[in-house]
Amino acid sequence: MNTLNYLIYPFHTLLVFISVVGYGLVLNRVLKIDNNLLNLKNIVFIKGLFFIGIILGFVNLFFAINNNLSIAVIIIGLFLYFLLSKNNLLKSHELKLIFFILIFSSFFTIFSGVNDDFDYHLEIINNYKSENLFGIEHGRRTSYNNFWLFLNSIFILDYFSSTYFTIGSILYSIAVYDTYKLFKKSIKNENFYVGIFSLFLLIFLLGVLNNFKDFGTDVPGFILLSYIFFFLLYKSFDVNENYTNEELFIILILACTAFVLKITNTLIFLYLSIIFLNLKFSKINFLKLLIPLTIIVIWFFQNINISGCLIWPIEITCFKNNTLAVEESYLIESFAKGDINTGISVESFSWIQTWFKNHFDKIIETYLLFIILILL
Repeated sequence: MNTLNYLIYPFHTLLVFISVVGYGLVLNRVLKIDNNLLNLKNIVFIKGLFFIGIILGFVNLFFAINNNLSIAVIIIGLFLYFLLSKNNLLKSHELKLIFFILIFSSFFTIFSGVNDDFDYHLEIINNYKSENLFGIEHGRRTSYNNFWLFLNSIFILDYFSSTYFTIGSILYSIAVYDTYKLFKKSIKNENFYVGIFSLFLLIFLLGVLNNFKDFGTDVPGFILLSYIFFFLLYKSFDVNENYTNEELFIILILACTAFVLKITNTLIFLYLSIIFLNLKFSKINFLKLLIPLTIIVIWFFQNINISGCLIWPIEITCFKNNTLAVEESYLIESFAKGDINTGISVESFSWIQTWFKNHFDKIIETYLLFIILILL
């Protein structure tokens, strides 16, 4: 990045953070959602991303998400923030958060590495920047539609390359901030289960997931799932065992958004269904709880128009391109089981030796320190 990119990055980060929070405040106001549980700053930011994703999902049916539209989204969000925030930006705790985000994200954006999938993800983002939904054609790269990349396209100004990393760095930075604050608060209040979970998550965020400036789609979903476990752990030791409508709504927003960021996150719904079977609820508004599903409906609609499948390349979900989906599924499975050349047999357990040879060293390099800390 050139000097101008370095200068633009913190300014763009500040504006995007305030703007997204502005949309989150609108969602709070319209749906009357309480944000006080655990006082996690990332929740309103995530709800802002959720709300923007729904709005721009409809807008993208007719317009490409070009730079002018991105600037308009940011400006409208800034207006909404200052209209609804009651000057929260000037309060000391908000200023501390903003200062932390700017310093922390700027430092890691400069020094952290870039994901191997940078070009792969960039092509999907550029499609949204240049075409409306119906103009995006099926292709090996473009059909792997990921809602995180769609959200990135909304805030990217493609004449400043540093803006490609903004919302990822904000989400990651606030997660570190929230986790540290929750750790201190939980230990002080002797809620040791939440405190221990927060401590290990903080170590994992800083020690393992610190190359956050890339376009990787795994980390954002992981962060959202972590917040779900914050809520579940906290409520497990709450004297009032009932889940309110607001708490369930937040959990479902986190779960549905995590799903459209990475389909393997769908396992959270199985986990939540098991948990909720044994819980008590009070004043449940089932109609309101359907709202988080909107983001999944929009994502499915995007997928059908791009690839002909609800989820590419799961062949059973395809309305067309079925043969291509079967071939692509084999390539994915072969690659995932350790063969870069995607030529091994994926049947039985013959692939284990290949996977072990190609991945074991990388796993030890990435996770050894964290494993040692857990054992200690």
